[in-house]
This record gives sequence, C-alpha cells and structure tokens, in this order.
Amino acid sequence: MWRRTWLVSFEVKFWKDSDREIEPGGNYPERFKVDPELTNRLAMVGAEGVLADMVEHAAAFYRTGGTLSPPAEVTRATAEYRADQDVIGQFFSARVREDHQGAATAPKNQRP
Repeated sequence: MWRRTWLVSFEVKFWKDSDREIEPGGNYPERFKVDPELTNRLAMVGAEGVLADMVEHAAAFYRTGGTLSPPAEVTRATAEYRADQDVIGQFFSARVREDHQGAATAPKNQRP
C-alpha cells in the first residue's frame, strides 16, 4: 500500500467574503481570495491547451521511467503520516525489545 501513497499537505486556504463573517479574526490574504470568475476564465483558455499540457506532462512522466520524484516536503509528510498510522509498529516499539542474542522479547511484566 505505501508504495503508491503520498501525502500532499495543502498549506494554503482559499477564502470568500462569507468566511470573514464566520471567523472575523482570521488571516485573509487577498491573493488567496476565491475568484468567482475562475471557471469562465479557464474556459477562455480553451480545453485544447489544457489537454496539450496534460499530454506533455504524461509524456515526460513516461520518458523518466514512469516514476515520480516527490519534493522533500511530500516525502517528509508521508513518512510522518506513515509512522503515525503504523499502530503495529508503535506497539512493537513500545513493548518488544531485542535480547543479547538478537531475539525479540517482551519485558516480564508484559508477558501473558
């Protein structure tokens, strides 16, 4: 499962005027304000250009062997998420130790 899982953290929140009413003390940078005309502006660009861009990026992906090289932020966030979700690993880390012969053992007070 983890071979294909990447955590992409979205640090930016887009806002609209009604958000200011809900949370008056919030941070609302103008550059992240929702653009109600975005759909119309994208339609003017044309589907052909969007499709051409997608094909170009797909070709580059396959030219490099069909692998992704995620940014360090994505790799770090994925590793943190994976460790957080690994309850079996957390259990073993907390309760199992290696003895002097390299065998796994649990402390005597945790044995059944």
